[in-house]
Order: sequence, then structure tokens, then C-alpha cells
Amino acid sequence: MFNGIHLRVFECIGSGVLPVPEWTNDLDTFFNKMVPSIKNYHEADEIARYYLEHEPERLELIGKLQKHLTNNYLPGHFVGRMKSILNL
Repeated sequence: MFNGIHLRVFECIGSGVLPVPEWTNDLDTFFNKMVPSIKNYHEADEIARYYLEHEPERLELIGKLQKHLTNNYLPGHFVGRMKSILNL
């Protein structure tokens, strides 16, 4: 089942902001479990505080997420995958 990922997650990553969304299986699948996510709202402040206090780690993670999107999800990648599936 596909629950989707909120568009704001992509907007945040694109603008250099680390998103901390509510956890979904799709989020883990799409981003290879790189995005910190909230599974329990009691841990939300702890996750946010950690990344606010550890700026180098936050910036490194944002860079990895941006690279992941660029390497895997630009329109040309989809076209290539479709060609492969359709044996074109």
C-alpha cells in the first residue's frame, strides 16, 4: 500500500531545511531511512533538538538527501526506468 510522502518534505530538502515528518513506510522506502521521522510524538522534541544542536550533522544529512533526490528522482531517471520496463 502506498500512503505517499507529503510534498513539503521535498520542498524542505530542496531549500536546505531538514524535514522531521511523521513516519510512514513510504518515507523509509523512498529515502532509504535517511530522513529522521517521528514515530512517537513524545520523541519529536528530542529529534528536533538533536539536529538543531548538531549543525554539521544536519547539513551533511541535507546534502545526502539532496544528492539522493538528484541521483534517483529527476524526470530523466523516470524516463530511463520506463524505457527499461518497456524494453525500448
